[in-house]
Amino acid sequence: MLDIDHPGEVIAAAACSAVAGATAVGQAVGAARQLVVHPRECSPFDEDLLVRLDWVRGVVTETADAIGVLSQATYQHAARTAQAYADADAAGGRAVADIV
Repeated sequence: MLDIDHPGEVIAAAACSAVAGATAVGQAVGAARQLVVHPRECSPFDEDLLVRLDWVRGVVTETADAIGVLSQATYQHAARTAQAYADADAAGGRAVADIV
């Protein structure tokens, strides 16, 4: 048998990582949403600032969505891989036990 962490430990660590990532992304999106330009008579500079602010918010939101998808895929891959290693290790152990 291989000396590996229990699949549950690996999956739990992957879940903690995914949750921490989601929390950080949520904070970034929240911070981007809080960026405001106080209403007043708009100059061309202010209008340009509003356009750029909308762009920043869009980029942060799109990036957050992409990170969420990648984070979930990474967690699922880690969980499947940990279980596959454990299954292969157990099967190998049984095969060796049958020989001995």
